[in-house]
Amino acid sequence: MSLFAVVYRRTPATTLDLIKLPTGLKKSEAADLFAQSHVDTISQVKHKLEQATARYKLVADRHRRGKTYQVGDLVMVYLRKERGGSQRKLDPRKIDPFKIIWKINDNAYVLDLPEHMRISGTFNVADLYPYYSDDQSETA
Repeated sequence: MSLFAVVYRRTPATTLDLIKLPTGLKKSEAADLFAQSHVDTISQVKHKLEQATARYKLVADRHRRGKTYQVGDLVMVYLRKERGGSQRKLDPRKIDPFKIIWKINDNAYVLDLPEHMRISGTFNVADLYPYYSDDQSETA
C-alpha cells in the first residue's frame, strides 16, 4: 500500500482538493463506515510496523556484543577520526589503556585521559575494548 492509500483509503487519481466541511451537518452511515475502516487500516499498519521492528531488532541483536565494564577497569580506546584519531595506515588502531573513572550507564563511560589529549573523556562502549596485560594473556 502506498502512504496515500493508507491515509486516504484510495489511490490518487487527481490532485486532492482540501476543503472544510460545513458545520452542523448530520453524520451519515457511510461516513461512519469509512472512518471505521480508516481506523482499522491504521491499526493494521501500526501492527505490521511493530512486527517488522521486532524482527529487525532480533536480527541486529544477534551480532551485538554485550560489553559492560566496572569503575577501575583498564580499557583500550579506539579513537575515531572525528575525535582526533590517526588517519595514517600503520598507526595503532587502539591507544593506551585508560582507567574508567565513572560509569554513566551501560553504554557510556568516562575515562581518565591525560590533559594533553584535549578531548572529552566520555566514550561509547563501542569504542572501548578490554585491556589484557602480558601477565593476563599468558594465564588465559
